Amino acid sequence: MKNKKIKMKSLGTPTVMVFLHGFADGRSKSAGISQDGGLLNSAYVNGKIDLFYKYCSERVDRLETDIAAICTEAETLLMELESIPAMIKRNEVPKAENVKFPVKLPASIEEAQAARADAKKAVKANHAAEQSKANRNQMEKRKTEILQRLVQIRNRIANRETNCRNEISATAFVLKERLCVYGHGVLLKPILNRYIPQMEQEWVFELYNKNHNELKERISAAVKKEEDENV
Repeated sequence: MKNKKIKMKSLGTPTVMVFLHGFADGRSKSAGISQDGGLLNSAYVNGKIDLFYKYCSERVDRLETDIAAICTEAETLLMELESIPAMIKRNEVPKAENVKFPVKLPASIEEAQAARADAKKAVKANHAAEQSKANRNQMEKRKTEILQRLVQIRNRIANRETNCRNEISATAFVLKERLCVYGHGVLLKPILNRYIPQMEQEWVFELYNKNHNELKERISAAVKKEEDENV
């Protein structure tokens, strides 16, 4: 079951009710344009902005939850990727030179035994070399799989981040529209956007970026290194 979408509370209130709320606050002098900042100010406005910031925090918390599993996977894959070069090096076995067998039959039992020993040694060495090559190919294949998966993870994280930012921006836009309706009720005339308090959004990503930028940079560096090596 998918997680329920995070939404800001009270944005579903009909606009006519928002206007009437502003009208009542304006007539009671509990709302107006502040003298110091020149912005629409009231308990209603401050409450909505507080709700917006609460929504922002909850939405970024959901983002953290959404990418937690793939971030853990990425950490594991990066550790495995870093270990592959050393594993390949440890696994390398030099291919033995082909044994030159005598062109004539052995003159003695000793020569025959020596020839058989050399033949067994050559077969064993070549088998080890072939196995080493197969293991290397398998590890190279695994390396490719890891890098492909890291690209998928990087793209998925970027997509989730974009969705989060877009939803927060869309919510801020809707809230600003509602505050304009409220301000219209307060002043009994259309209110300009410059009178609506700014709703900062980037601050909510500060801790998120601190937690995840290092991992994203490592993923990008690993992918770029492979791309540079294949140029």
